[in-house]
Amino acid sequence: MNQYAYVDGNPVNWVDPLGLFAVDKSGAEEVLARTDGVPVLPEAGKGTPSQTVKPQTLDPKYVNDTWKPIKRYQLVEKEGVWYTVGESGSMYRARGTYDFVTINGKIYVSNTKTDPIAGHFDISRGASQVDYAGSVKFGWSAGTRGVLQGFDNSSGHYKPSGNNANQAGLPVDKFADKFRDTNVK
Repeated sequence: MNQYAYVDGNPVNWVDPLGLFAVDKSGAEEVLARTDGVPVLPEAGKGTPSQTVKPQTLDPKYVNDTWKPIKRYQLVEKEGVWYTVGESGSMYRARGTYDFVTINGKIYVSNTKTDPIAGHFDISRGASQVDYAGSVKFGWSAGTRGVLQGFDNSSGHYKPSGNNANQAGLPVDKFADKFRDTNVK
């Protein structure tokens, strides 16, 4: 068992001030920024403030579905590099393709291709509304891990409109519309 897993095995250069994920020592003050005396995490993604979000609702044919617990990660961006942060606090550069949902400005991802039954509804933990949902792709090789290559709105559960891609919390210039807004209401 790695006793220093909480700081990615490097306690000399990394700290974990909130017990959630490792940050370099110079970034610890940013992580401990306080709002009304409560520690807050750094901004996750580039989400739209919740009061301006148009909810993407669950397709009615799925309302009786039961979500199943799957492993999901929060997707965070720091200085142009995207990381997956596990519920245990592990933090790694994002790589490959994930399904994602954005809820209240936070982006959650999972590699649902490893579990053919899992999907966006499971990532959202049964939410009837999300800010956005789709797939997101990052580079795989050592030089491109953490580099966002693109994202789309390919979610059968929520079928989000391409017009609301800004609600994904990802750079809109990387967006490709899979539904061509045929589902705009």
